[in-house]
Amino acid sequence: MTVPSSEDTHVLIIGAGITGLILAQSLKKAGIRYSIFEKEVSMNYRSNEWTMAIHWSLDRLRDLLPADRFAHMESVSCNPDVALNAGGNYPIIHGETGHLIAGVPYAKGLRVPRSKMRDLCSKGIDVQYGKNLIDVAFTESHKGVVALFDDGSMVAGTILIGADGPRSKVREFAMGSAEKAAVSRFPIFHTNMTVTYNDAEKARYVRQRFPTSYLALSDRSYHAFQSISSMPDGPDHPESWIFHLAMAWFMDHGQPATYRERLDMIREKAQSLAEPARSSFTWIPDDTQVHKADISYWVTQPWDNRQGRLTLVGDAAHPMPPYRGQGLNHCICDTSHLLAGIQKVVAGTATLQEAITAYEAEMIPRGHDEVKCSVENGYMLHDWEQVRESPVFRQGFRPMSGHDRGTTIDTYAVYVPLYRASDGNIRQHKGRGYISKATCAIPRYGNLGTHRACVVIPELARKADSLSMGRHPSGCWRRSRLLKCNSNALCHSSYRNSSVLYLTMASERLYALTIYGYRKPGMPEDEYHCYLSDHHAVLVRNHLVKMGIVRYTLTHNTSETKEMMKRIFGNLPEGHTSDCDCLAQIIFRDVEDYVRARNDPYYKEVIFPDHENFADSNRTQFVTGWVECHIVDGKIV
Repeated sequence: MTVPSSEDTHVLIIGAGITGLILAQSLKKAGIRYSIFEKEVSMNYRSNEWTMAIHWSLDRLRDLLPADRFAHMESVSCNPDVALNAGGNYPIIHGETGHLIAGVPYAKGLRVPRSKMRDLCSKGIDVQYGKNLIDVAFTESHKGVVALFDDGSMVAGTILIGADGPRSKVREFAMGSAEKAAVSRFPIFHTNMTVTYNDAEKARYVRQRFPTSYLALSDRSYHAFQSISSMPDGPDHPESWIFHLAMAWFMDHGQPATYRERLDMIREKAQSLAEPARSSFTWIPDDTQVHKADISYWVTQPWDNRQGRLTLVGDAAHPMPPYRGQGLNHCICDTSHLLAGIQKVVAGTATLQEAITAYEAEMIPRGHDEVKCSVENGYMLHDWEQVRESPVFRQGFRPMSGHDRGTTIDTYAVYVPLYRASDGNIRQHKGRGYISKATCAIPRYGNLGTHRACVVIPELARKADSLSMGRHPSGCWRRSRLLKCNSNALCHSSYRNSSVLYLTMASERLYALTIYGYRKPGMPEDEYHCYLSDHHAVLVRNHLVKMGIVRYTLTHNTSETKEMMKRIFGNLPEGHTSDCDCLAQIIFRDVEDYVRARNDPYYKEVIFPDHENFADSNRTQFVTGWVECHIVDGKIV
């Protein structure tokens, strides 16, 4: 078959939003020729600002962007104090009480302002602005496409890709008519605001409980959202911090038309909210521009790709309501699959039609399912009776079932029993160990783990058939369960539970520091536990894992759990129960690992000062000792 080379291939990208720019960066990185066109006259054409979440697609983004671009991702994060791989729980609270309804977990990721993310992705990309596409023509030879613009210019290429957003012009050409490509309006009045309080105390207050973002769901069937967006003068100048605020509700008639009318309605609704949401919205300055966002969607369906010469990517292919935090992640996922297909064309292993048809075969069902899911989620989040059954509560931030599972491989994991010799070095027990097959033991994204007693040798995958299966060395391992991983999780929950932790020698001694913690005077109990889990623990775990710490756990001692004591022991005499609010336990092999963690500048400058936000440090107590484990997952070890 005749295929174009990298010099012959010319990709035309319509739309220089974030998706189009990521695609351009990935093509540039791969050495594939491209041109990118934007109908607006400059990059900064929108006064409206909002923030977006990147979570399950983060590793794909790392592969797509040049290293010098991805290295700046933390600098564009809404909350640069939180590392990209820290993970955490996105808080959803009850608007009227402020109580935490759910914490939606994510293994890694960040929230970014649209403008900063677009600026990062535009560096080094020659965007041709003021290019409004009016027509697309296809050569009779089936080997090219021509883009025609309203300034009279024409540009020929190998393939034209529509990255031109929800109201995509390219989608009209792909579907054959504007009617078939038209979006449906989501019937909600959604407002977006960029807010600076110009008051340091106010800014600190509204961010104190939730440093990055939160979603408040009202039992009156509307939602309020807050996120830090950027800190122009740094974290020490909260008076200039910029916040992204949003409020949305169903509305049949009488929509407020002006900024001030919208602000008045928002302030009125905010009166019923608990703190800090009430103040976040009632303190909005009078001159704030309250933008109305037109929320729309188009349920993805097949189109004519003209022998692979025309396709869609990102919001042009699957515009969706923003209420499950999926949009940008699917845009990145699209780009990853599309780039892989174009690279096959350049390498000569696929024709253009084969590559684009394969790309669409994966993307269209994924986009179709996610649009429908996000629409359903949007309705349910604004109906208090259905909130807890909504997809974001049931599914979290994960992609829909069956989509983006990544590439799995069969390999063999060799579990080698290790011990610490008298000279301090780690050595292998002779004659012990076993080999077992593991599905994707070394996934493309992530790794099996860094435990010293678990060594994975991928080379054995090539010769595993000639290896006999060794017996399980009974008594040697604490835990021998094999792990299953995919490309989007770090060994699923088994890594975060006990399956890896107890793959350790029975003879290897572990030590623990146990901390009895108390909440700051006057701090509500639920606020303390929420802050500890959703913010402080995220900082700590990301730091400790780099220092060789084996395990870090929190035991929350709440009013509710204290009642369990009566069930267990009856009425104990006074003084026989601890009144602490939380027990933190840090397990390590060598005390120097923990000393190194405490002496690190990050601990001194970020983690330690954070205690004053939630802890009564004057009452904190400590216990150290060595650890024995006798039962794991219901089995004697």
